Amino acid sequence: MTSTSASTHAKRFLVGVLVVGAVVVAAGALAAPVHDLLVGWGWLEVAEGQPHKMFLKVFRRLLLIPLVAVLFVAFRPWRDGTLETFGLKPVRLGLCFKAWALTLVVALVVLGIHLGVGWRVPEETWRPAKLAGRLGQYLVAGFVIALLEEWFFRAWLWTRFGRERSPLHAAVATSAVYAALHAFRPGALNEVEVTHDLSGALEALGLWLAHLADPVGFGRMFVGLFLFGLLLSGLFARTGSLWAPIGVHAAGILFVYSHGTVTDAAHGAPWIVGTKRLFDGAPGWAVLVLATVWLWRPGRPAPEPRSPCLHGRAPSLVRAPPP
Repeated sequence: MTSTSASTHAKRFLVGVLVVGAVVVAAGALAAPVHDLLVGWGWLEVAEGQPHKMFLKVFRRLLLIPLVAVLFVAFRPWRDGTLETFGLKPVRLGLCFKAWALTLVVALVVLGIHLGVGWRVPEETWRPAKLAGRLGQYLVAGFVIALLEEWFFRAWLWTRFGRERSPLHAAVATSAVYAALHAFRPGALNEVEVTHDLSGALEALGLWLAHLADPVGFGRMFVGLFLFGLLLSGLFARTGSLWAPIGVHAAGILFVYSHGTVTDAAHGAPWIVGTKRLFDGAPGWAVLVLATVWLWRPGRPAPEPRSPCLHGRAPSLVRAPPP
């Protein structure tokens, strides 16, 4: 690397640090007034016993949206592929529905095991009307979140990482980033009291970063999300379409939100039974490992994929045997 190139990279890095710092400070300063405004309008409801949860949600969104916008401006991901190469075209709704339905069936089986063993029990005050009223919201939110995250992580980020790595190594890196970003959840700080101002927002950010490195508080969830990311990457490569992982992802979101409103944890070691997410305990890990190994197994040619993972080529898992 020449001195000019090194200087250019150093300047870009410095500019990036300054931009990120400015976004953090602006988000922290705006979090309290925006939170109070939304609560006053009735658009946000303060959770009983968790007065800081909505403040942290507002802060996180004010932080993430500008950072994603900066990322888009810096990397211009739309230039790295087309709808076809990103696996979004042709639209394969049939494949998406099959993946969605199969995921729900497997998740219900895992939940049945938890209920049968006694790790989870039905809520004593189960209100079916409450769940029915939210199913539509969970369904729509699941597909919207799945579409955005699968395009970003599986289609674009995996493609970027795959330019200098094998498909599996690129999937490992992508899945690690995907899992790590989920540490920044308002629910991770339910037991922490933060002031509704800039200092409280910055304190929350520091606690989120510490939570990321906490094997007890976040380790189980990281393992589950990492395995889930590997599964989704393998499914994308095997089918050549992003609609399969979108279906799986959307079903996972619908299931976690839905059954969490009608079941409660009973007993069992956290590292064994996990939480209501189910993917952060041993039974969920076992299912994810089996599915991931099956998808990434060698021995048969992958179908013609559509994502340009390696130097403009698709992320084939194995080479087709010679005729």
